[in-house]
Amino acid sequence: MHVPVFHLPMLSVDEQDALVALGASAFCDLIDTSARLDRNRHAAVQLPARHPDVDDRISFHASTLVKRANMDAIATYHITATEANDVYCRTFHCLLTSVLYTLELPSAGRPYHYVAVRWLLLPSTLPWVKPRDVVVVEYMDTFIGRDGVLGFARCVHSIDHRCAPSLVATHGFVRGHLYKSGLSVVNERRPHELQAHMLLQSDHGHSFASRYATKSVCAGLLRHFDTLNERIYVHFHVLPRKISVSASTWRPDDFASTSCGDKTACTYCMQAFHLLRRPTLCETCHQILCKKCTRRITKTSRHRVCLTCYVRHEIDGSPRPIFAEPMLLASPGWSEFCARRPPDDRFVQSV
Repeated sequence: MHVPVFHLPMLSVDEQDALVALGASAFCDLIDTSARLDRNRHAAVQLPARHPDVDDRISFHASTLVKRANMDAIATYHITATEANDVYCRTFHCLLTSVLYTLELPSAGRPYHYVAVRWLLLPSTLPWVKPRDVVVVEYMDTFIGRDGVLGFARCVHSIDHRCAPSLVATHGFVRGHLYKSGLSVVNERRPHELQAHMLLQSDHGHSFASRYATKSVCAGLLRHFDTLNERIYVHFHVLPRKISVSASTWRPDDFASTSCGDKTACTYCMQAFHLLRRPTLCETCHQILCKKCTRRITKTSRHRVCLTCYVRHEIDGSPRPIFAEPMLLASPGWSEFCARRPPDDRFVQSV
């Protein structure tokens, strides 16, 4: 499956300003609506069709608590995901994505401000239901609430634009619409604890396929912020691929190191995948392995990492507030990584 080719005409200054203003308006409405809705922690609630604070298109609202994190870590994690399409798809649980127009980028004065027109292909929950694609204005920025607390939000709002016509006839993608939807995170005035809220407003119909498509979007958004703790944890502990790959990944010269070969066998033990041995993705280095060659970061973790990355997590530990300085938690080089090892004469080379 490949990203469709879009013909992107130049936008005038007035069109760019109108799109930015539309995204800012949806961004503010998302924050206000999330603040007024009932905040049921660790639960997802289905709102009635005629909720007093939202319109008839409301589909879903949920809330959860993010621990051991600060606002800079949350914002950096989301802004970094926009740098590459594959990282963006893994972060926000979509099949394909493409940036149609980049309207505003982060700057020194506003490091977490990002506005773009983006095309997204959302997965379907059932094999016979066609996937939905949306064209949205994506708006990310920090904000200060009415009670003076700092927050960060990512808002997506659908638009109808000439650059992205309907693809149902050419690709079989049914056009969907999301209105003032996204994620907002606010500070709870307690150290290293944040409150995350998700709001989804979708103009879905009453057909069977439309209802299941809406459930698919809800499931993707829930997976995103329900596992926000673990994903941010592994994001700031990523090792370079050359450090993460151990000696057990050695392959003979005649082995074709292609993506197809990586998907048919475990990277570590080289055992072929079959019905009982399923492929598992390492959340840190994104290698494809079997279940025996991966470990969970914690007992309650939903994500698995390879053995090499697991050792790195065990060395670093997690009791301390690891998100105090997110910009200083870059992956160490070999010198720092080896400095943590005890001295061993076997690694001393004679001159």
